[in-house]
Amino acid sequence: MTRGLTCCLGLLVSWGATIAAGAQVTPGVVNDSKILDGYVGRYQVLSNFILVITREGDHLMVESTNVAKFEVFPRGDKQFFSKAGGIGVTFKTDAQGRATGLTLHQAGTDLLAPRIEGRPEDRPAAEASPPKARKAIAIDPKLFDACCAGQYQLSPDFVLKIFREANRFFGQGGTQPKYEIFAESRTDYFLKEEDIQITFELDARGRATGVVIHQFGLNQHGKRID
Repeated sequence: MTRGLTCCLGLLVSWGATIAAGAQVTPGVVNDSKILDGYVGRYQVLSNFILVITREGDHLMVESTNVAKFEVFPRGDKQFFSKAGGIGVTFKTDAQGRATGLTLHQAGTDLLAPRIEGRPEDRPAAEASPPKARKAIAIDPKLFDACCAGQYQLSPDFVLKIFREANRFFGQGGTQPKYEIFAESRTDYFLKEEDIQITFELDARGRATGVVIHQFGLNQHGKRID
């Protein structure tokens, strides 16, 4: 896995394992090769994770760093799926049928990925508008322990652990490496390596009952389970 996937906090949960899992869905057919040609390109899922869509004859292929190339099959002209797992791709196109971006579907989560080559209007919005500058503040470690430290269920098979080491705060999903998180407020935290924010939902006593992961305009909710 790339560092970008690790920092994704489970939004692309166990990509490689999902590809190997196996799912039975009956494919459709796209007869027009021009439609497939319109999808060929590179799509930015994370700041350092890119999906590459290629065509081999009438077959549409997906590949990325450290993930072997695999075929996706049509459900319609714009919707495709992997036979080998619960991964789906929906393309967004312009009036000429050329893809300007795609949505990656997995584990009940949708990730938006703009096309990153070609015309200026197809470039990632981040190129035109840099991520908001965020400033870390000091949080009392005891307050963090009482409020936020715990385990949160982001998907049926993915738990996010939030914990503290001395005066530093961390998140860790499953068996992934831990990553440091920084406080913007009592309830809002962020990662410095990725444009990802974490918001803790509190009860009347000030204890977190859930968490929301903010990324690419998506909000992934997780319920506290400890």
